[in-house]
Amino acid sequence: MRRHLVKSVCADLIKTSHSNYPSTDQREQLANCIVTQLYPTLTGQESTDLKNSYYSPSSMVTDSNTGRKKSVAPSGYIQYYFKNFWKSVRKTNGEGQFSEDAVLCAPIEQSDYDED
Repeated sequence: MRRHLVKSVCADLIKTSHSNYPSTDQREQLANCIVTQLYPTLTGQESTDLKNSYYSPSSMVTDSNTGRKKSVAPSGYIQYYFKNFWKSVRKTNGEGQFSEDAVLCAPIEQSDYDED
């Protein structure tokens, strides 16, 4: 159920934003929208944890042993969907190439040109 929800809302976000690469803010708002609509009674830390499970943006953390700053990549169900989606877009459109409207454009099939 969760996978279907994430797939549906992410596909809708791609269509409404007219881009295969929605911004970090858009992905964060999508996670917030999902949590507030499905779980309106959650507040505080529970709500924050659930939002972070859907999407957590990249952040900088300091390693306690070395004191060096380290970047943590975005994570969550929404980010996982887009990561796999972007990988499939690169594969279907050739190495290093991508199409801005990969989801928006339906593939043209040979049957569209065949005359009966």
